[in-house]
Amino acid sequence: MTEVLQFGVLALGTGAIYVLLAQGIIVVYRGSGIINFAQGAFAMVGGFLFLELRDNQAWPAVPAVLGAALVTSVLGLLVHFGVMRQLRAASALTRTVATLGVLIVLQSSAALIWGIDVHFTSPYLPQELVSIGDVAIGVDRLWLLGISVVLTIGLWAMSRYALFGLATSAVAESERSASALGWSPDFVAGSNWALGGFL
Repeated sequence: MTEVLQFGVLALGTGAIYVLLAQGIIVVYRGSGIINFAQGAFAMVGGFLFLELRDNQAWPAVPAVLGAALVTSVLGLLVHFGVMRQLRAASALTRTVATLGVLIVLQSSAALIWGIDVHFTSPYLPQELVSIGDVAIGVDRLWLLGISVVLTIGLWAMSRYALFGLATSAVAESERSASALGWSPDFVAGSNWALGGFL
């Protein structure tokens, strides 16, 4: 039983990363009605940018993470206004397939810029082990879990109580009605693409 718990605890870090990727997909879907199959490529670009900023440009870890997240947010805006907005009259299937095109472009660009070799980096989260009974857990896993929980609570509160979250729900329900209330569907969709890129 201890081994099962140990493997479950080891999966906390990976599970937290999957949660953030899934939240990015959900945010984009709520804001634009499109399933973003390129979400993993956004994360890949963010990871490569983090490596570039921290390891090659000698930025501290936190500014490197924030810088990479900011660039992927801008990338989300560019995808929305450069690709998805142009396809707003197309079918949902066409727009979803367009995200596969974005995926291929991002993967190919990363291969051209950073190569296809596996890149390793030194850890930046604490690496100590904490023992809970017979189960040992890395502090880095707890950090990742904490980050994903905080972001999840923040996204829930924003979608439930913030004016922008309510506007996103209104646009998802009826773009025409939201426009009549003064909310631009393009602004809402673009902001959600940027937030999805950030995540």
